[in-house]
Amino acid sequence: MTEAPVATTRWLLGLVAASTVVRASLALSHGCPFVFDDEVIYADMARGLADTGTFTVRDVPSAQTSVVYSALIAPIYAWIDALPVAWSVVKVFNALLLSLAAIPIYHLARRLLEPVASLFVAALSLAVPSMVFAATVMTENAFYPIAACFTLALVRAVERPGVARQLIVVALLALAVFTRAQAIVFGAATVTAYVGWAWRERHGTDGRGFWRGLAPFWPTWSLLAIGIGGLVAIAVDRGGDALLGAYASQKLFVPQARRLVDIVVNHIAVLDLSTGIVPLAAFVVLAALGLFARDATRSERVVAVVGVSVVGWVTLFAAAWIAVAGGHFRILERAIFPVSPLLFVALGWWTHRADRPRAFVVVAAIAAVAAAALPAAITGGSIGHSGDSPVLYVVQTLQEDAGDAWPRWAAVILVGFAVVALALLTVRRISRYAPAVVLLAFIPVLVAVERRVSGIAGGVAYYTVGAARDWVDRAVPGDATVAVLWNATLRRETVWVNEFFNRRVGPVYATGGSFSGWPVHTRVEPDADGRFVAVEAGREPIAAGYVIAHETPALDGEVIARMPNSGFVLIRTNGFLQLAR
Repeated sequence: MTEAPVATTRWLLGLVAASTVVRASLALSHGCPFVFDDEVIYADMARGLADTGTFTVRDVPSAQTSVVYSALIAPIYAWIDALPVAWSVVKVFNALLLSLAAIPIYHLARRLLEPVASLFVAALSLAVPSMVFAATVMTENAFYPIAACFTLALVRAVERPGVARQLIVVALLALAVFTRAQAIVFGAATVTAYVGWAWRERHGTDGRGFWRGLAPFWPTWSLLAIGIGGLVAIAVDRGGDALLGAYASQKLFVPQARRLVDIVVNHIAVLDLSTGIVPLAAFVVLAALGLFARDATRSERVVAVVGVSVVGWVTLFAAAWIAVAGGHFRILERAIFPVSPLLFVALGWWTHRADRPRAFVVVAAIAAVAAAALPAAITGGSIGHSGDSPVLYVVQTLQEDAGDAWPRWAAVILVGFAVVALALLTVRRISRYAPAVVLLAFIPVLVAVERRVSGIAGGVAYYTVGAARDWVDRAVPGDATVAVLWNATLRRETVWVNEFFNRRVGPVYATGGSFSGWPVHTRVEPDADGRFVAVEAGREPIAAGYVIAHETPALDGEVIARMPNSGFVLIRTNGFLQLAR
């Protein structure tokens, strides 16, 4: 290894280390989970794997197929008994996982850029607002680096479609799917990239060049046929719901075309805003030049074909999922931010390209204005939905600060975006500074996102668990199991947070309504004697030595601890859940 690669490797590892330290410090400042009920599910799955060797949620086998992240953090829950401490270690581990994405992103950027510029692309990819997910027990922490590895592998397979490279793509695709089920869309992106490359490199007009271009990818076509056959066999044998896993109970809808288009536009707008406006415009230029220009280099053509396939399918799938799931309108930034490195690669490429054809400078100008205007398309009702889109926290903060003047503020901001984007993408002397400008712009965004998340997490902690987060574990013997009796007057978050931080909290019983949400629970009701019985399990009495419940109605037993600000009390029962007489 020569001196230059050694120096570059040191800088790259230093970038990973610095990002890990910064992200871990920020994540540790948040005192409570805030994305429900996802964080509870993945933490419980990890604890189940650590305790029993199987993925369980509330001691019931999980239907989740997204198991990789829970498997990665399970050793932490196995080694550390105190759940608040384990959670802190998980957040440090999250920071490392996310930061490791810099390595494949750097090697992806090297297809088009020199080492220093590639390092800058990696730095941009670690500065995006969505890196705030290091503070959460969420699959995004494992999916980001895996998605980067998949994209790099797909580029390598298109560059030289050997059997080994294609098998690596398939292996990473499978790993991604078992990390986040929605990564099945990477299969469509793979097919589109291979077909797109055959189309781009075709020669002649008789169509034979296209078919010859598909032939080197025969291992993928063979595996694809086997995979489709396997899915059909599963659907026939076990029903179509078996393919949906934990989402099988989700009621799906056929969306109206207008609603689907609105959601797609909103997702593109958030991707645009979360990456700093200019990168999306640069990506449009790369796509146009790489797909259509005769003088595009081979590397430009490869990255353009793969980039359009991955960005297009991931964005479309995230939007389509919201459209068919029904419910309220929201934007899943956390589902689309893994494609942001491709936009940063495009930004670095355009700002460092020596030859800029006049036609594509015009494309850059048009794309810059369009990208600057695109955030205006974001639907107001989607802003600020907890956990889905961190960058929209910034928009929400600006709206609150501006009040009635927000429309004027927004117009001024968008015009400013347009002027800056035009200058950075069309004026050569300024363009070289575009990555640095975007990186500096991320700093106030990061501060605003972290402040907002800290406020949300603090509010959840205040109303659900207080300062002594493991108050239940401290009050009962180590071998005790503490039931939860929930009624409709209580916040669901109170139950979730208490089981998140306390190992002894076990089964959840719901009375006075159904405890909506994915984690399993048992519906109960009091019989004529005031003893709680299962509604759907033969009306068997509910045995429990300890229970946490609201102080009204009073339960039979002795109150041994109280949780502040919530009315939740911990009761030592007389063996069964029963109303006080």
